Amino acid sequence: MTGITLRVGRVRARLRQLDLATRMGCSRSRVSQLEAMQRVPAAWSARYLEAVARKVPNKPPMMDGGDAKAVSDSNSETAREAGRGATEPLS
Repeated sequence: MTGITLRVGRVRARLRQLDLATRMGCSRSRVSQLEAMQRVPAAWSARYLEAVARKVPNKPPMMDGGDAKAVSDSNSETAREAGRGATEPLS
């Protein structure tokens, strides 16, 4: 689809919404007010994302320092146990 086709589709959908709203008794200005209440201002969303980025660490907590070694050791032990079970004969 081209950009023009998408734009025409959006315009038609908007007109259908406005027609439905006016048939239900809402004025077009009231519909615009309700739509504006649903949109999040770009400045607010940018501030929110910056705040979240400051609070959320870049890497998972279990990969910090010694935890990574402990996870690696436990994974290798689990792999050895799984390998032992696979080579034992069934009786």
